[in-house]
Amino acid sequence: MASAKIKFTTPVLTVSYPNYNSPDTDGQYADGKFKGKCSGPLTDPKVAAFKAQVLEAAKELGVAKKGNTMPLTALKDDNDELTGYVQINAKSKFAPAIVDARGKPVNPAKVKIGTGSTIRVQGFFEAYQDGKGMSARLTGVQIVNLVEPNDQSSADFDAVEGGYSADDDDIGFDIGTSDDDAWFDVNSVSGSVDTSEDDGDGGELDI
Repeated sequence: MASAKIKFTTPVLTVSYPNYNSPDTDGQYADGKFKGKCSGPLTDPKVAAFKAQVLEAAKELGVAKKGNTMPLTALKDDNDELTGYVQINAKSKFAPAIVDARGKPVNPAKVKIGTGSTIRVQGFFEAYQDGKGMSARLTGVQIVNLVEPNDQSSADFDAVEGGYSADDDDIGFDIGTSDDDAWFDVNSVSGSVDTSEDDGDGGELDI
């Protein structure tokens, strides 16, 4: 009998369009879920091994059939040619636990994960729609190397006379604060992003 859920931990991957600090509620493809697109090259033995793990999970869940929807996809370029990279889309309606490279919890209100960050993702695979596909349910994120959202844009313009001038109250913004911390069990990664003990108290998040 097939297992209902199969746990997984990805190798270190690069994330794009991350929505781990808050759910995706903006844009055409917003679904109100916590998610991110994590990719890596098949030339990395750990990524290749993870691909094999996904295929094995599909067999165990009874969904390893041509045409079935899988959470791991092969990426193609603009000419529809394979790039040698694969991408996993893990998502959940519940906030994932977020930890640093040591496995220590971080406060999602203080540490923002941006595109280009390298991370590991935990969760579980499960079949859906009576075996017509397999999904990856997100439960935890480990930050290996952090790229904050504000690092992805910059401005160094000269002043333009006679143009728009913002009021003092409109300059800058408040990202807000939260007392919510998150935790999950993961092996630490050496030589990577580290956060202070103040970023979390080790309280378990009910997910």
